Amino acid sequence: MDIGNQWAQENLPRDWLDQLQMPSEDDWREFWKACEKALASGDVEDAAALMPYAETAARVLSKVPGGEDYAAWLQQRIDYFEIAAAAVKSVPEPVAPSQPGPAGAPPSPRPVRGRITIMPSPGAAPPTPVISIPVKQRRRAVAISPNLWKRKLANRPVPASARDLVPQLKRVFRSEGIPEKLVWIAEVESSMNPKARNPSGAAGLFQLMPATAQRFGLRTAPLDERKHPEKSARAAARYLKFLYGEFHSWPLAVAAYNVGEGRIKSLLESEKGGSFEDIAPRLPIETQMYVPKVQAVISLREGGPGLTE
Repeated sequence: MDIGNQWAQENLPRDWLDQLQMPSEDDWREFWKACEKALASGDVEDAAALMPYAETAARVLSKVPGGEDYAAWLQQRIDYFEIAAAAVKSVPEPVAPSQPGPAGAPPSPRPVRGRITIMPSPGAAPPTPVISIPVKQRRRAVAISPNLWKRKLANRPVPASARDLVPQLKRVFRSEGIPEKLVWIAEVESSMNPKARNPSGAAGLFQLMPATAQRFGLRTAPLDERKHPEKSARAAARYLKFLYGEFHSWPLAVAAYNVGEGRIKSLLESEKGGSFEDIAPRLPIETQMYVPKVQAVISLREGGPGLTE
């Protein structure tokens, strides 16, 4: 935030600065909390409601020095917010005669004049409507549809950095004995930006948390090896190989990469299931969409099926 404000002072005309208020530290803190909460929720509606604010935040971050690394992470999560919003729109809740307008639609930002809005103003958001279980289930089915994810990503260009990075990453994955096409998880995690990071502490191409990175042989201080493409790829490959050994299913391994193996083990036991589909309804909405997104990206970049058992 401080770097962004300094950049604005040095690069924007004074009359603009007098009229434009950048998000405050509290605004950013609340926005990151809202992102984490929406992605951890089990409801499509929570993710849909954050979409317009996340898009504004990503634009701000991408324009200021020091923000690009966070923007690389956030831009990939906007896919989840956009798909969720599309699901809400495609399956509206029936409206009672006394209710004006469609229920369940995500609220649009109501910016204060001269202020960049990344969170709704207190009292600006309308009351959250009660959504029936059948509607929630139909919206969830839309949001995790493999065909919808393929259509969404069909025209997305390959990240510019992939030309140099992917051959190197594939060599590492081959040497660790796992399918080389899984390197495209780096696009889903970080937009193929080795410097990408998120507010929770994950960093690098494969967005490894500090404990996971250290568990698989990386140092995070004094130099953070998660930002080294080859070293982060080797740690990610070893983690994925471990997860496949635990679950004997690539969809489950990829889900565990996103949400943690403990959560997947617990759900498999409680639901008495054996597949990703068996436990998906009990997973965070991000994880429910993460697996079909990884499948769609791999299919788009490599051709053929995405993830197989």
